[in-house]
Amino acid sequence: MIPGESDAERVAELEAMVRFAHDQWFPGGRACIGDLAIAAALEAFVQAERRPRGLRHYLMHVDFITAEQARTAAAHGIGINITPTLPWTISDQLVDIVGLDRVKREWPYRWIVDAAAIWPQAPTLLARTPPGCRAHSRRYFARPKLPAAMYSPDQCLTVEEVIRAYTIEGARSRTVKTIKGSIEPGKLADLCVLDQNILAVDPHEISAA
Repeated sequence: MIPGESDAERVAELEAMVRFAHDQWFPGGRACIGDLAIAAALEAFVQAERRPRGLRHYLMHVDFITAEQARTAAAHGIGINITPTLPWTISDQLVDIVGLDRVKREWPYRWIVDAAAIWPQAPTLLARTPPGCRAHSRRYFARPKLPAAMYSPDQCLTVEEVIRAYTIEGARSRTVKTIKGSIEPGKLADLCVLDQNILAVDPHEISAA
């Protein structure tokens, strides 16, 4: 929560907080749920990046981010984090709050990937994804548990794209992609050995590899 008697005061306070952290060489991360919060935090980071520090600022839990906002974040090196397990836990509740059209455009993975934005994901998800959350038709995050009317298949990702999110994108987000995140000579051997080729098996079976 950010103090202020009005939205304008809270936005100004947010901008001041981001500016102060940036000037002190601290990377910032803001959890932003609603439209105003996402827009305000993104603009605050964009303004801060006009004085480059080589930091990595983040927008976290921005499940309602738009395609244009994803492109803006990508253009300024601002990381994006959305939560892939939430569609199976709260989508039905959100229909009554924000409407079906908004729910269908929540968690816009395709927009984020197409914007070439930095979007690291938690490494535990691949191993711990519940059965109802697994891939569908060679797509990860396809939301098979939800009624067809409650998700947008055009936002689905390939297995290769999801693997990238858990590897090189994670390293990129922490500005260490030159030393880890991919298998290359001279990089740290930070590896996970599986007993199956997850590019060849049914995506529903990935968690068992």
